[in-house]
Formats: sequence, C-alpha cells, structure tokens
Amino acid sequence: MKKGFALAIAVMSLVAAIVIPIAINNSNIKKVEYVLALQKAYSQFNEALSQLTINKGCGDDLQCTGLLGKGTSDKTFGDELVKYYKVKKNCGVEPHQGCLPKKTNDAYNGLSFSYYDLDEWSGYRFITNDGMAYYVWNYAKDCTENDSTGATGELTQACGEIYVDINGPKIGPNSMGRDTFNFWISNGRGATLTPMGGIDTKWADEDWRWRNPNNGKIQRCYPGEKTGWPCAGRIIEEGWQMNY
Repeated sequence: MKKGFALAIAVMSLVAAIVIPIAINNSNIKKVEYVLALQKAYSQFNEALSQLTINKGCGDDLQCTGLLGKGTSDKTFGDELVKYYKVKKNCGVEPHQGCLPKKTNDAYNGLSFSYYDLDEWSGYRFITNDGMAYYVWNYAKDCTENDSTGATGELTQACGEIYVDINGPKIGPNSMGRDTFNFWISNGRGATLTPMGGIDTKWADEDWRWRNPNNGKIQRCYPGEKTGWPCAGRIIEEGWQMNY
C-alpha cells in the first residue's frame, strides 16, 4: 500500500510539474494577446479622433468640432465617429441590440458579484470588423468637465468616455481590466484617450489612480483590490504590460 501511495504521489507531482507551468504560460500568452488588442483599439480610436478634428477644420481640438457641446447627444458624436471605422454592426443609441455583453464583471479576475450592462446604458454602441465592441458616451458639456489631478492636464477638458470590449460581446471573460477597458475622451492636451486609473485621474472626488502618488504603492488593479476600472492606466503606465 505504501509503495502504491508513493507511486500515486509521484505521478501526481509529475503531472503538476507539467500542467502548472503550461497553465501559467497560457495565462501569460492570453495577457499578451489582451494587451496587443488594447494597443490596437487605443491607437485606432486616437487616429479616428485625429482625423475627425482635422476633417472638421479643427486641427487637434475636439471642442471646436461642435460635436460634444451643449445640445448635442451620444448620437451626434457617434454618427460622426463611426465614419472612421469599418463597422460590422452599428447599434447606435438603441439599447439591447447585442453590441455589448449584458454582463461585464467589475473585477479583472471575474469573481466580483457586481456586473454592468453596457448594452442597456444610454450611449452609442458599435462593433468593428475586427470584432471590437465600443460604447461611447458624450458628456455634452463642450469638453468643460475637469477630472484632472493636474499631473498632465489632459483631463482638464474631459469630453466623454468610452468602453471597449477588445474581443466583442460573445467572447469572455467580459471583465473590466481583462478584456474590457475604460477611457476618457479628453481635450486638455489635444484630442486623445486618457486611461481610467492613470496619473491624471480624478474621478467622483475619489483617488482612482492605480498607484498612490504619495508613497508609490499599488492601490488598485492588483490582488488586494481587483476592481478592473483603473487597469487601463496601469497597463499603459507600466509600458503596455498586464502585470496583474
């Protein structure tokens, strides 16, 4: 019996020695895939903003376009923005059309009991030919909202927000910070995306930066605080790495 038990333990150890490194490696590969897709989404959206402002004769100024001012809507801005994408499905401002998942988990590891239905919120939604799903929200305040900490000044003129599900609504994990990310559409230093959780983030009078600027410690988007909203900031500020 002892020999049989010892043999079983030896076999289990051997299997673990093979399977665990493979699982870890596959997890790391997946993270790289997520980051590469996020880079693509980030680049494409910034290029769309750039082309939109140029074509409106506004250089690099979103405020000048008149698409985000008082009296405008999500549709006002969204209808112009999609012209710079190859769109597979355009849900516009109509909810529950399948452009985004009904449940997006609040935590990057998918274990939170808090979910968001981005397909029901008021906003503009579309899916591009490469399978990325976008939710666009126009503040309609003429880019006058100030969500900046003063670190870079980008968010001294916040115009709206986007969420991007980099692999679309039908492919999981549909978790904030893993395959779904939040950015501001900002104009403080030209038309650009500014990541939630980044150094310039001041939101709802709370400190949503992933790293504490006073002591340098990670305070969000890490195993001790898994809320995925600030993860875009961490990924970008750590050199496009998903170190969590």
